[in-house]
Amino acid sequence: MTSTFLGMLDMITAVIIFLIHVNIIKFALAAIFAAYLIIKAIIFFGDILSVIDGLIGIYILVMFAARIDILTIICVFYLFVKGGVSML
Repeated sequence: MTSTFLGMLDMITAVIIFLIHVNIIKFALAAIFAAYLIIKAIIFFGDILSVIDGLIGIYILVMFAARIDILTIICVFYLFVKGGVSML
């Protein structure tokens, strides 16, 4: 149940990253999802996937200053796959 919920939040975060990339989402909403990933990375510290989640959370905050297209695509793909697998 918990992994399904976190997986769904990961997939929503992937959509948020895409919407930030196309200038639809403002900073306040993005900061909430960045905080979600960073807090989740701290809670589940010690796993490489948690470190990646934390880095993506930081990247969400950095996206408002500079966007890297390929990095955005990788982050969206990673979160969708991770979210989909955790929902199985």
